[in-house]
Amino acid sequence: MTVKSFKFKDPDGHDLELIWFPPDKGKKKWHEQNEQLFLGIDHTAIAVSNTEQSLKFYQELLGLKIKESSLNTGKTQADLDGLPHAVVRITSLSTTEKGMGIELLDYIKPSEGRSRPKNWTSTVLANLQIELVVNNIQDIVKELQNNGVKFISSHLVQLKNTSKQACLIPDPDGHVLLFIEE
Repeated sequence: MTVKSFKFKDPDGHDLELIWFPPDKGKKKWHEQNEQLFLGIDHTAIAVSNTEQSLKFYQELLGLKIKESSLNTGKTQADLDGLPHAVVRITSLSTTEKGMGIELLDYIKPSEGRSRPKNWTSTVLANLQIELVVNNIQDIVKELQNNGVKFISSHLVQLKNTSKQACLIPDPDGHVLLFIEE
């Protein structure tokens, strides 16, 4: 059996995908029996311009681990993306087996992906922000600074009415990451 999926857009045009995993695939939690229609969120997928560049950032700098990798081609991938002759290098990353992951989609064909516009702000409907919960945000910020990562926020920001701190940074392709301390 193969994984079954269906992509569609929400009212604001964001891509969403419903996935069904056969018994021998996917995390154990996706096979639990209950009355709910949706079992949860498995991952967020982002298009990247270069898998190696993204792995240097997500794996080496942030410590995420590769869970699986594949090269998807053919009619199924073309139909799923609505892109004729699509060839996609997919790399799934996560911190734990149970945690939600980030899936890197490196479109080899078609390869005309555009970079995020420089004037893009948090108010743009197409904006995507991935929240990463961390144990020690001070250490993360220091590591990011030592590696020359540009901050969107003014480094650490104290969240209103909490003792939590957070910061926003872009990844190598401009995807926004929100780091928040647990």
